[in-house]
Amino acid sequence: MKIVKNPLLGTWEMAESEGAIPAKSGGSVPCNPRLVLIVDDEEQNRKLHQTVINSAFPSVRCELASDGAQAVALFTTLHPLVIMMDIVMPNLDGEEAFYQIEEFCQTNNWQPPRVVFCTGHSPSVGLRNVVASDPSNCLLQKPIRRRILITALSKRLNLRPLA
Repeated sequence: MKIVKNPLLGTWEMAESEGAIPAKSGGSVPCNPRLVLIVDDEEQNRKLHQTVINSAFPSVRCELASDGAQAVALFTTLHPLVIMMDIVMPNLDGEEAFYQIEEFCQTNNWQPPRVVFCTGHSPSVGLRNVVASDPSNCLLQKPIRRRILITALSKRLNLRPLA
């Protein structure tokens, strides 16, 4: 697993599997390539991430969810390519929402989303394994620097950001 460290603090800020994001093949229903679902229980974080994404990727639309249950519901109707998912949330946490979305995709032959997990806590072993086993997903440490967020999304959206 590739770990990016914050040069000033020396702490990790991004973790991802090495390698290119695999092309999804077969007869699966494709994701909406210009849609990002931002999931966070803190409204300030949702709006901040939306502002950063809209300024760096003007062709991308953002939808917002305040918990994992809302994220699952929105995913099943909107089918975004990327989900930016907070891990620790009330009602349904981000990890469980991810597993429900993954199961939905398998059951319905949908292309799974690329997930940018976000946390201010230590991620579970299961979540670290999800990120280590698939370069489609990554893990960001909160607070998230703008450059790191744009780098993670650029790779998953397969788009070049505006400066």
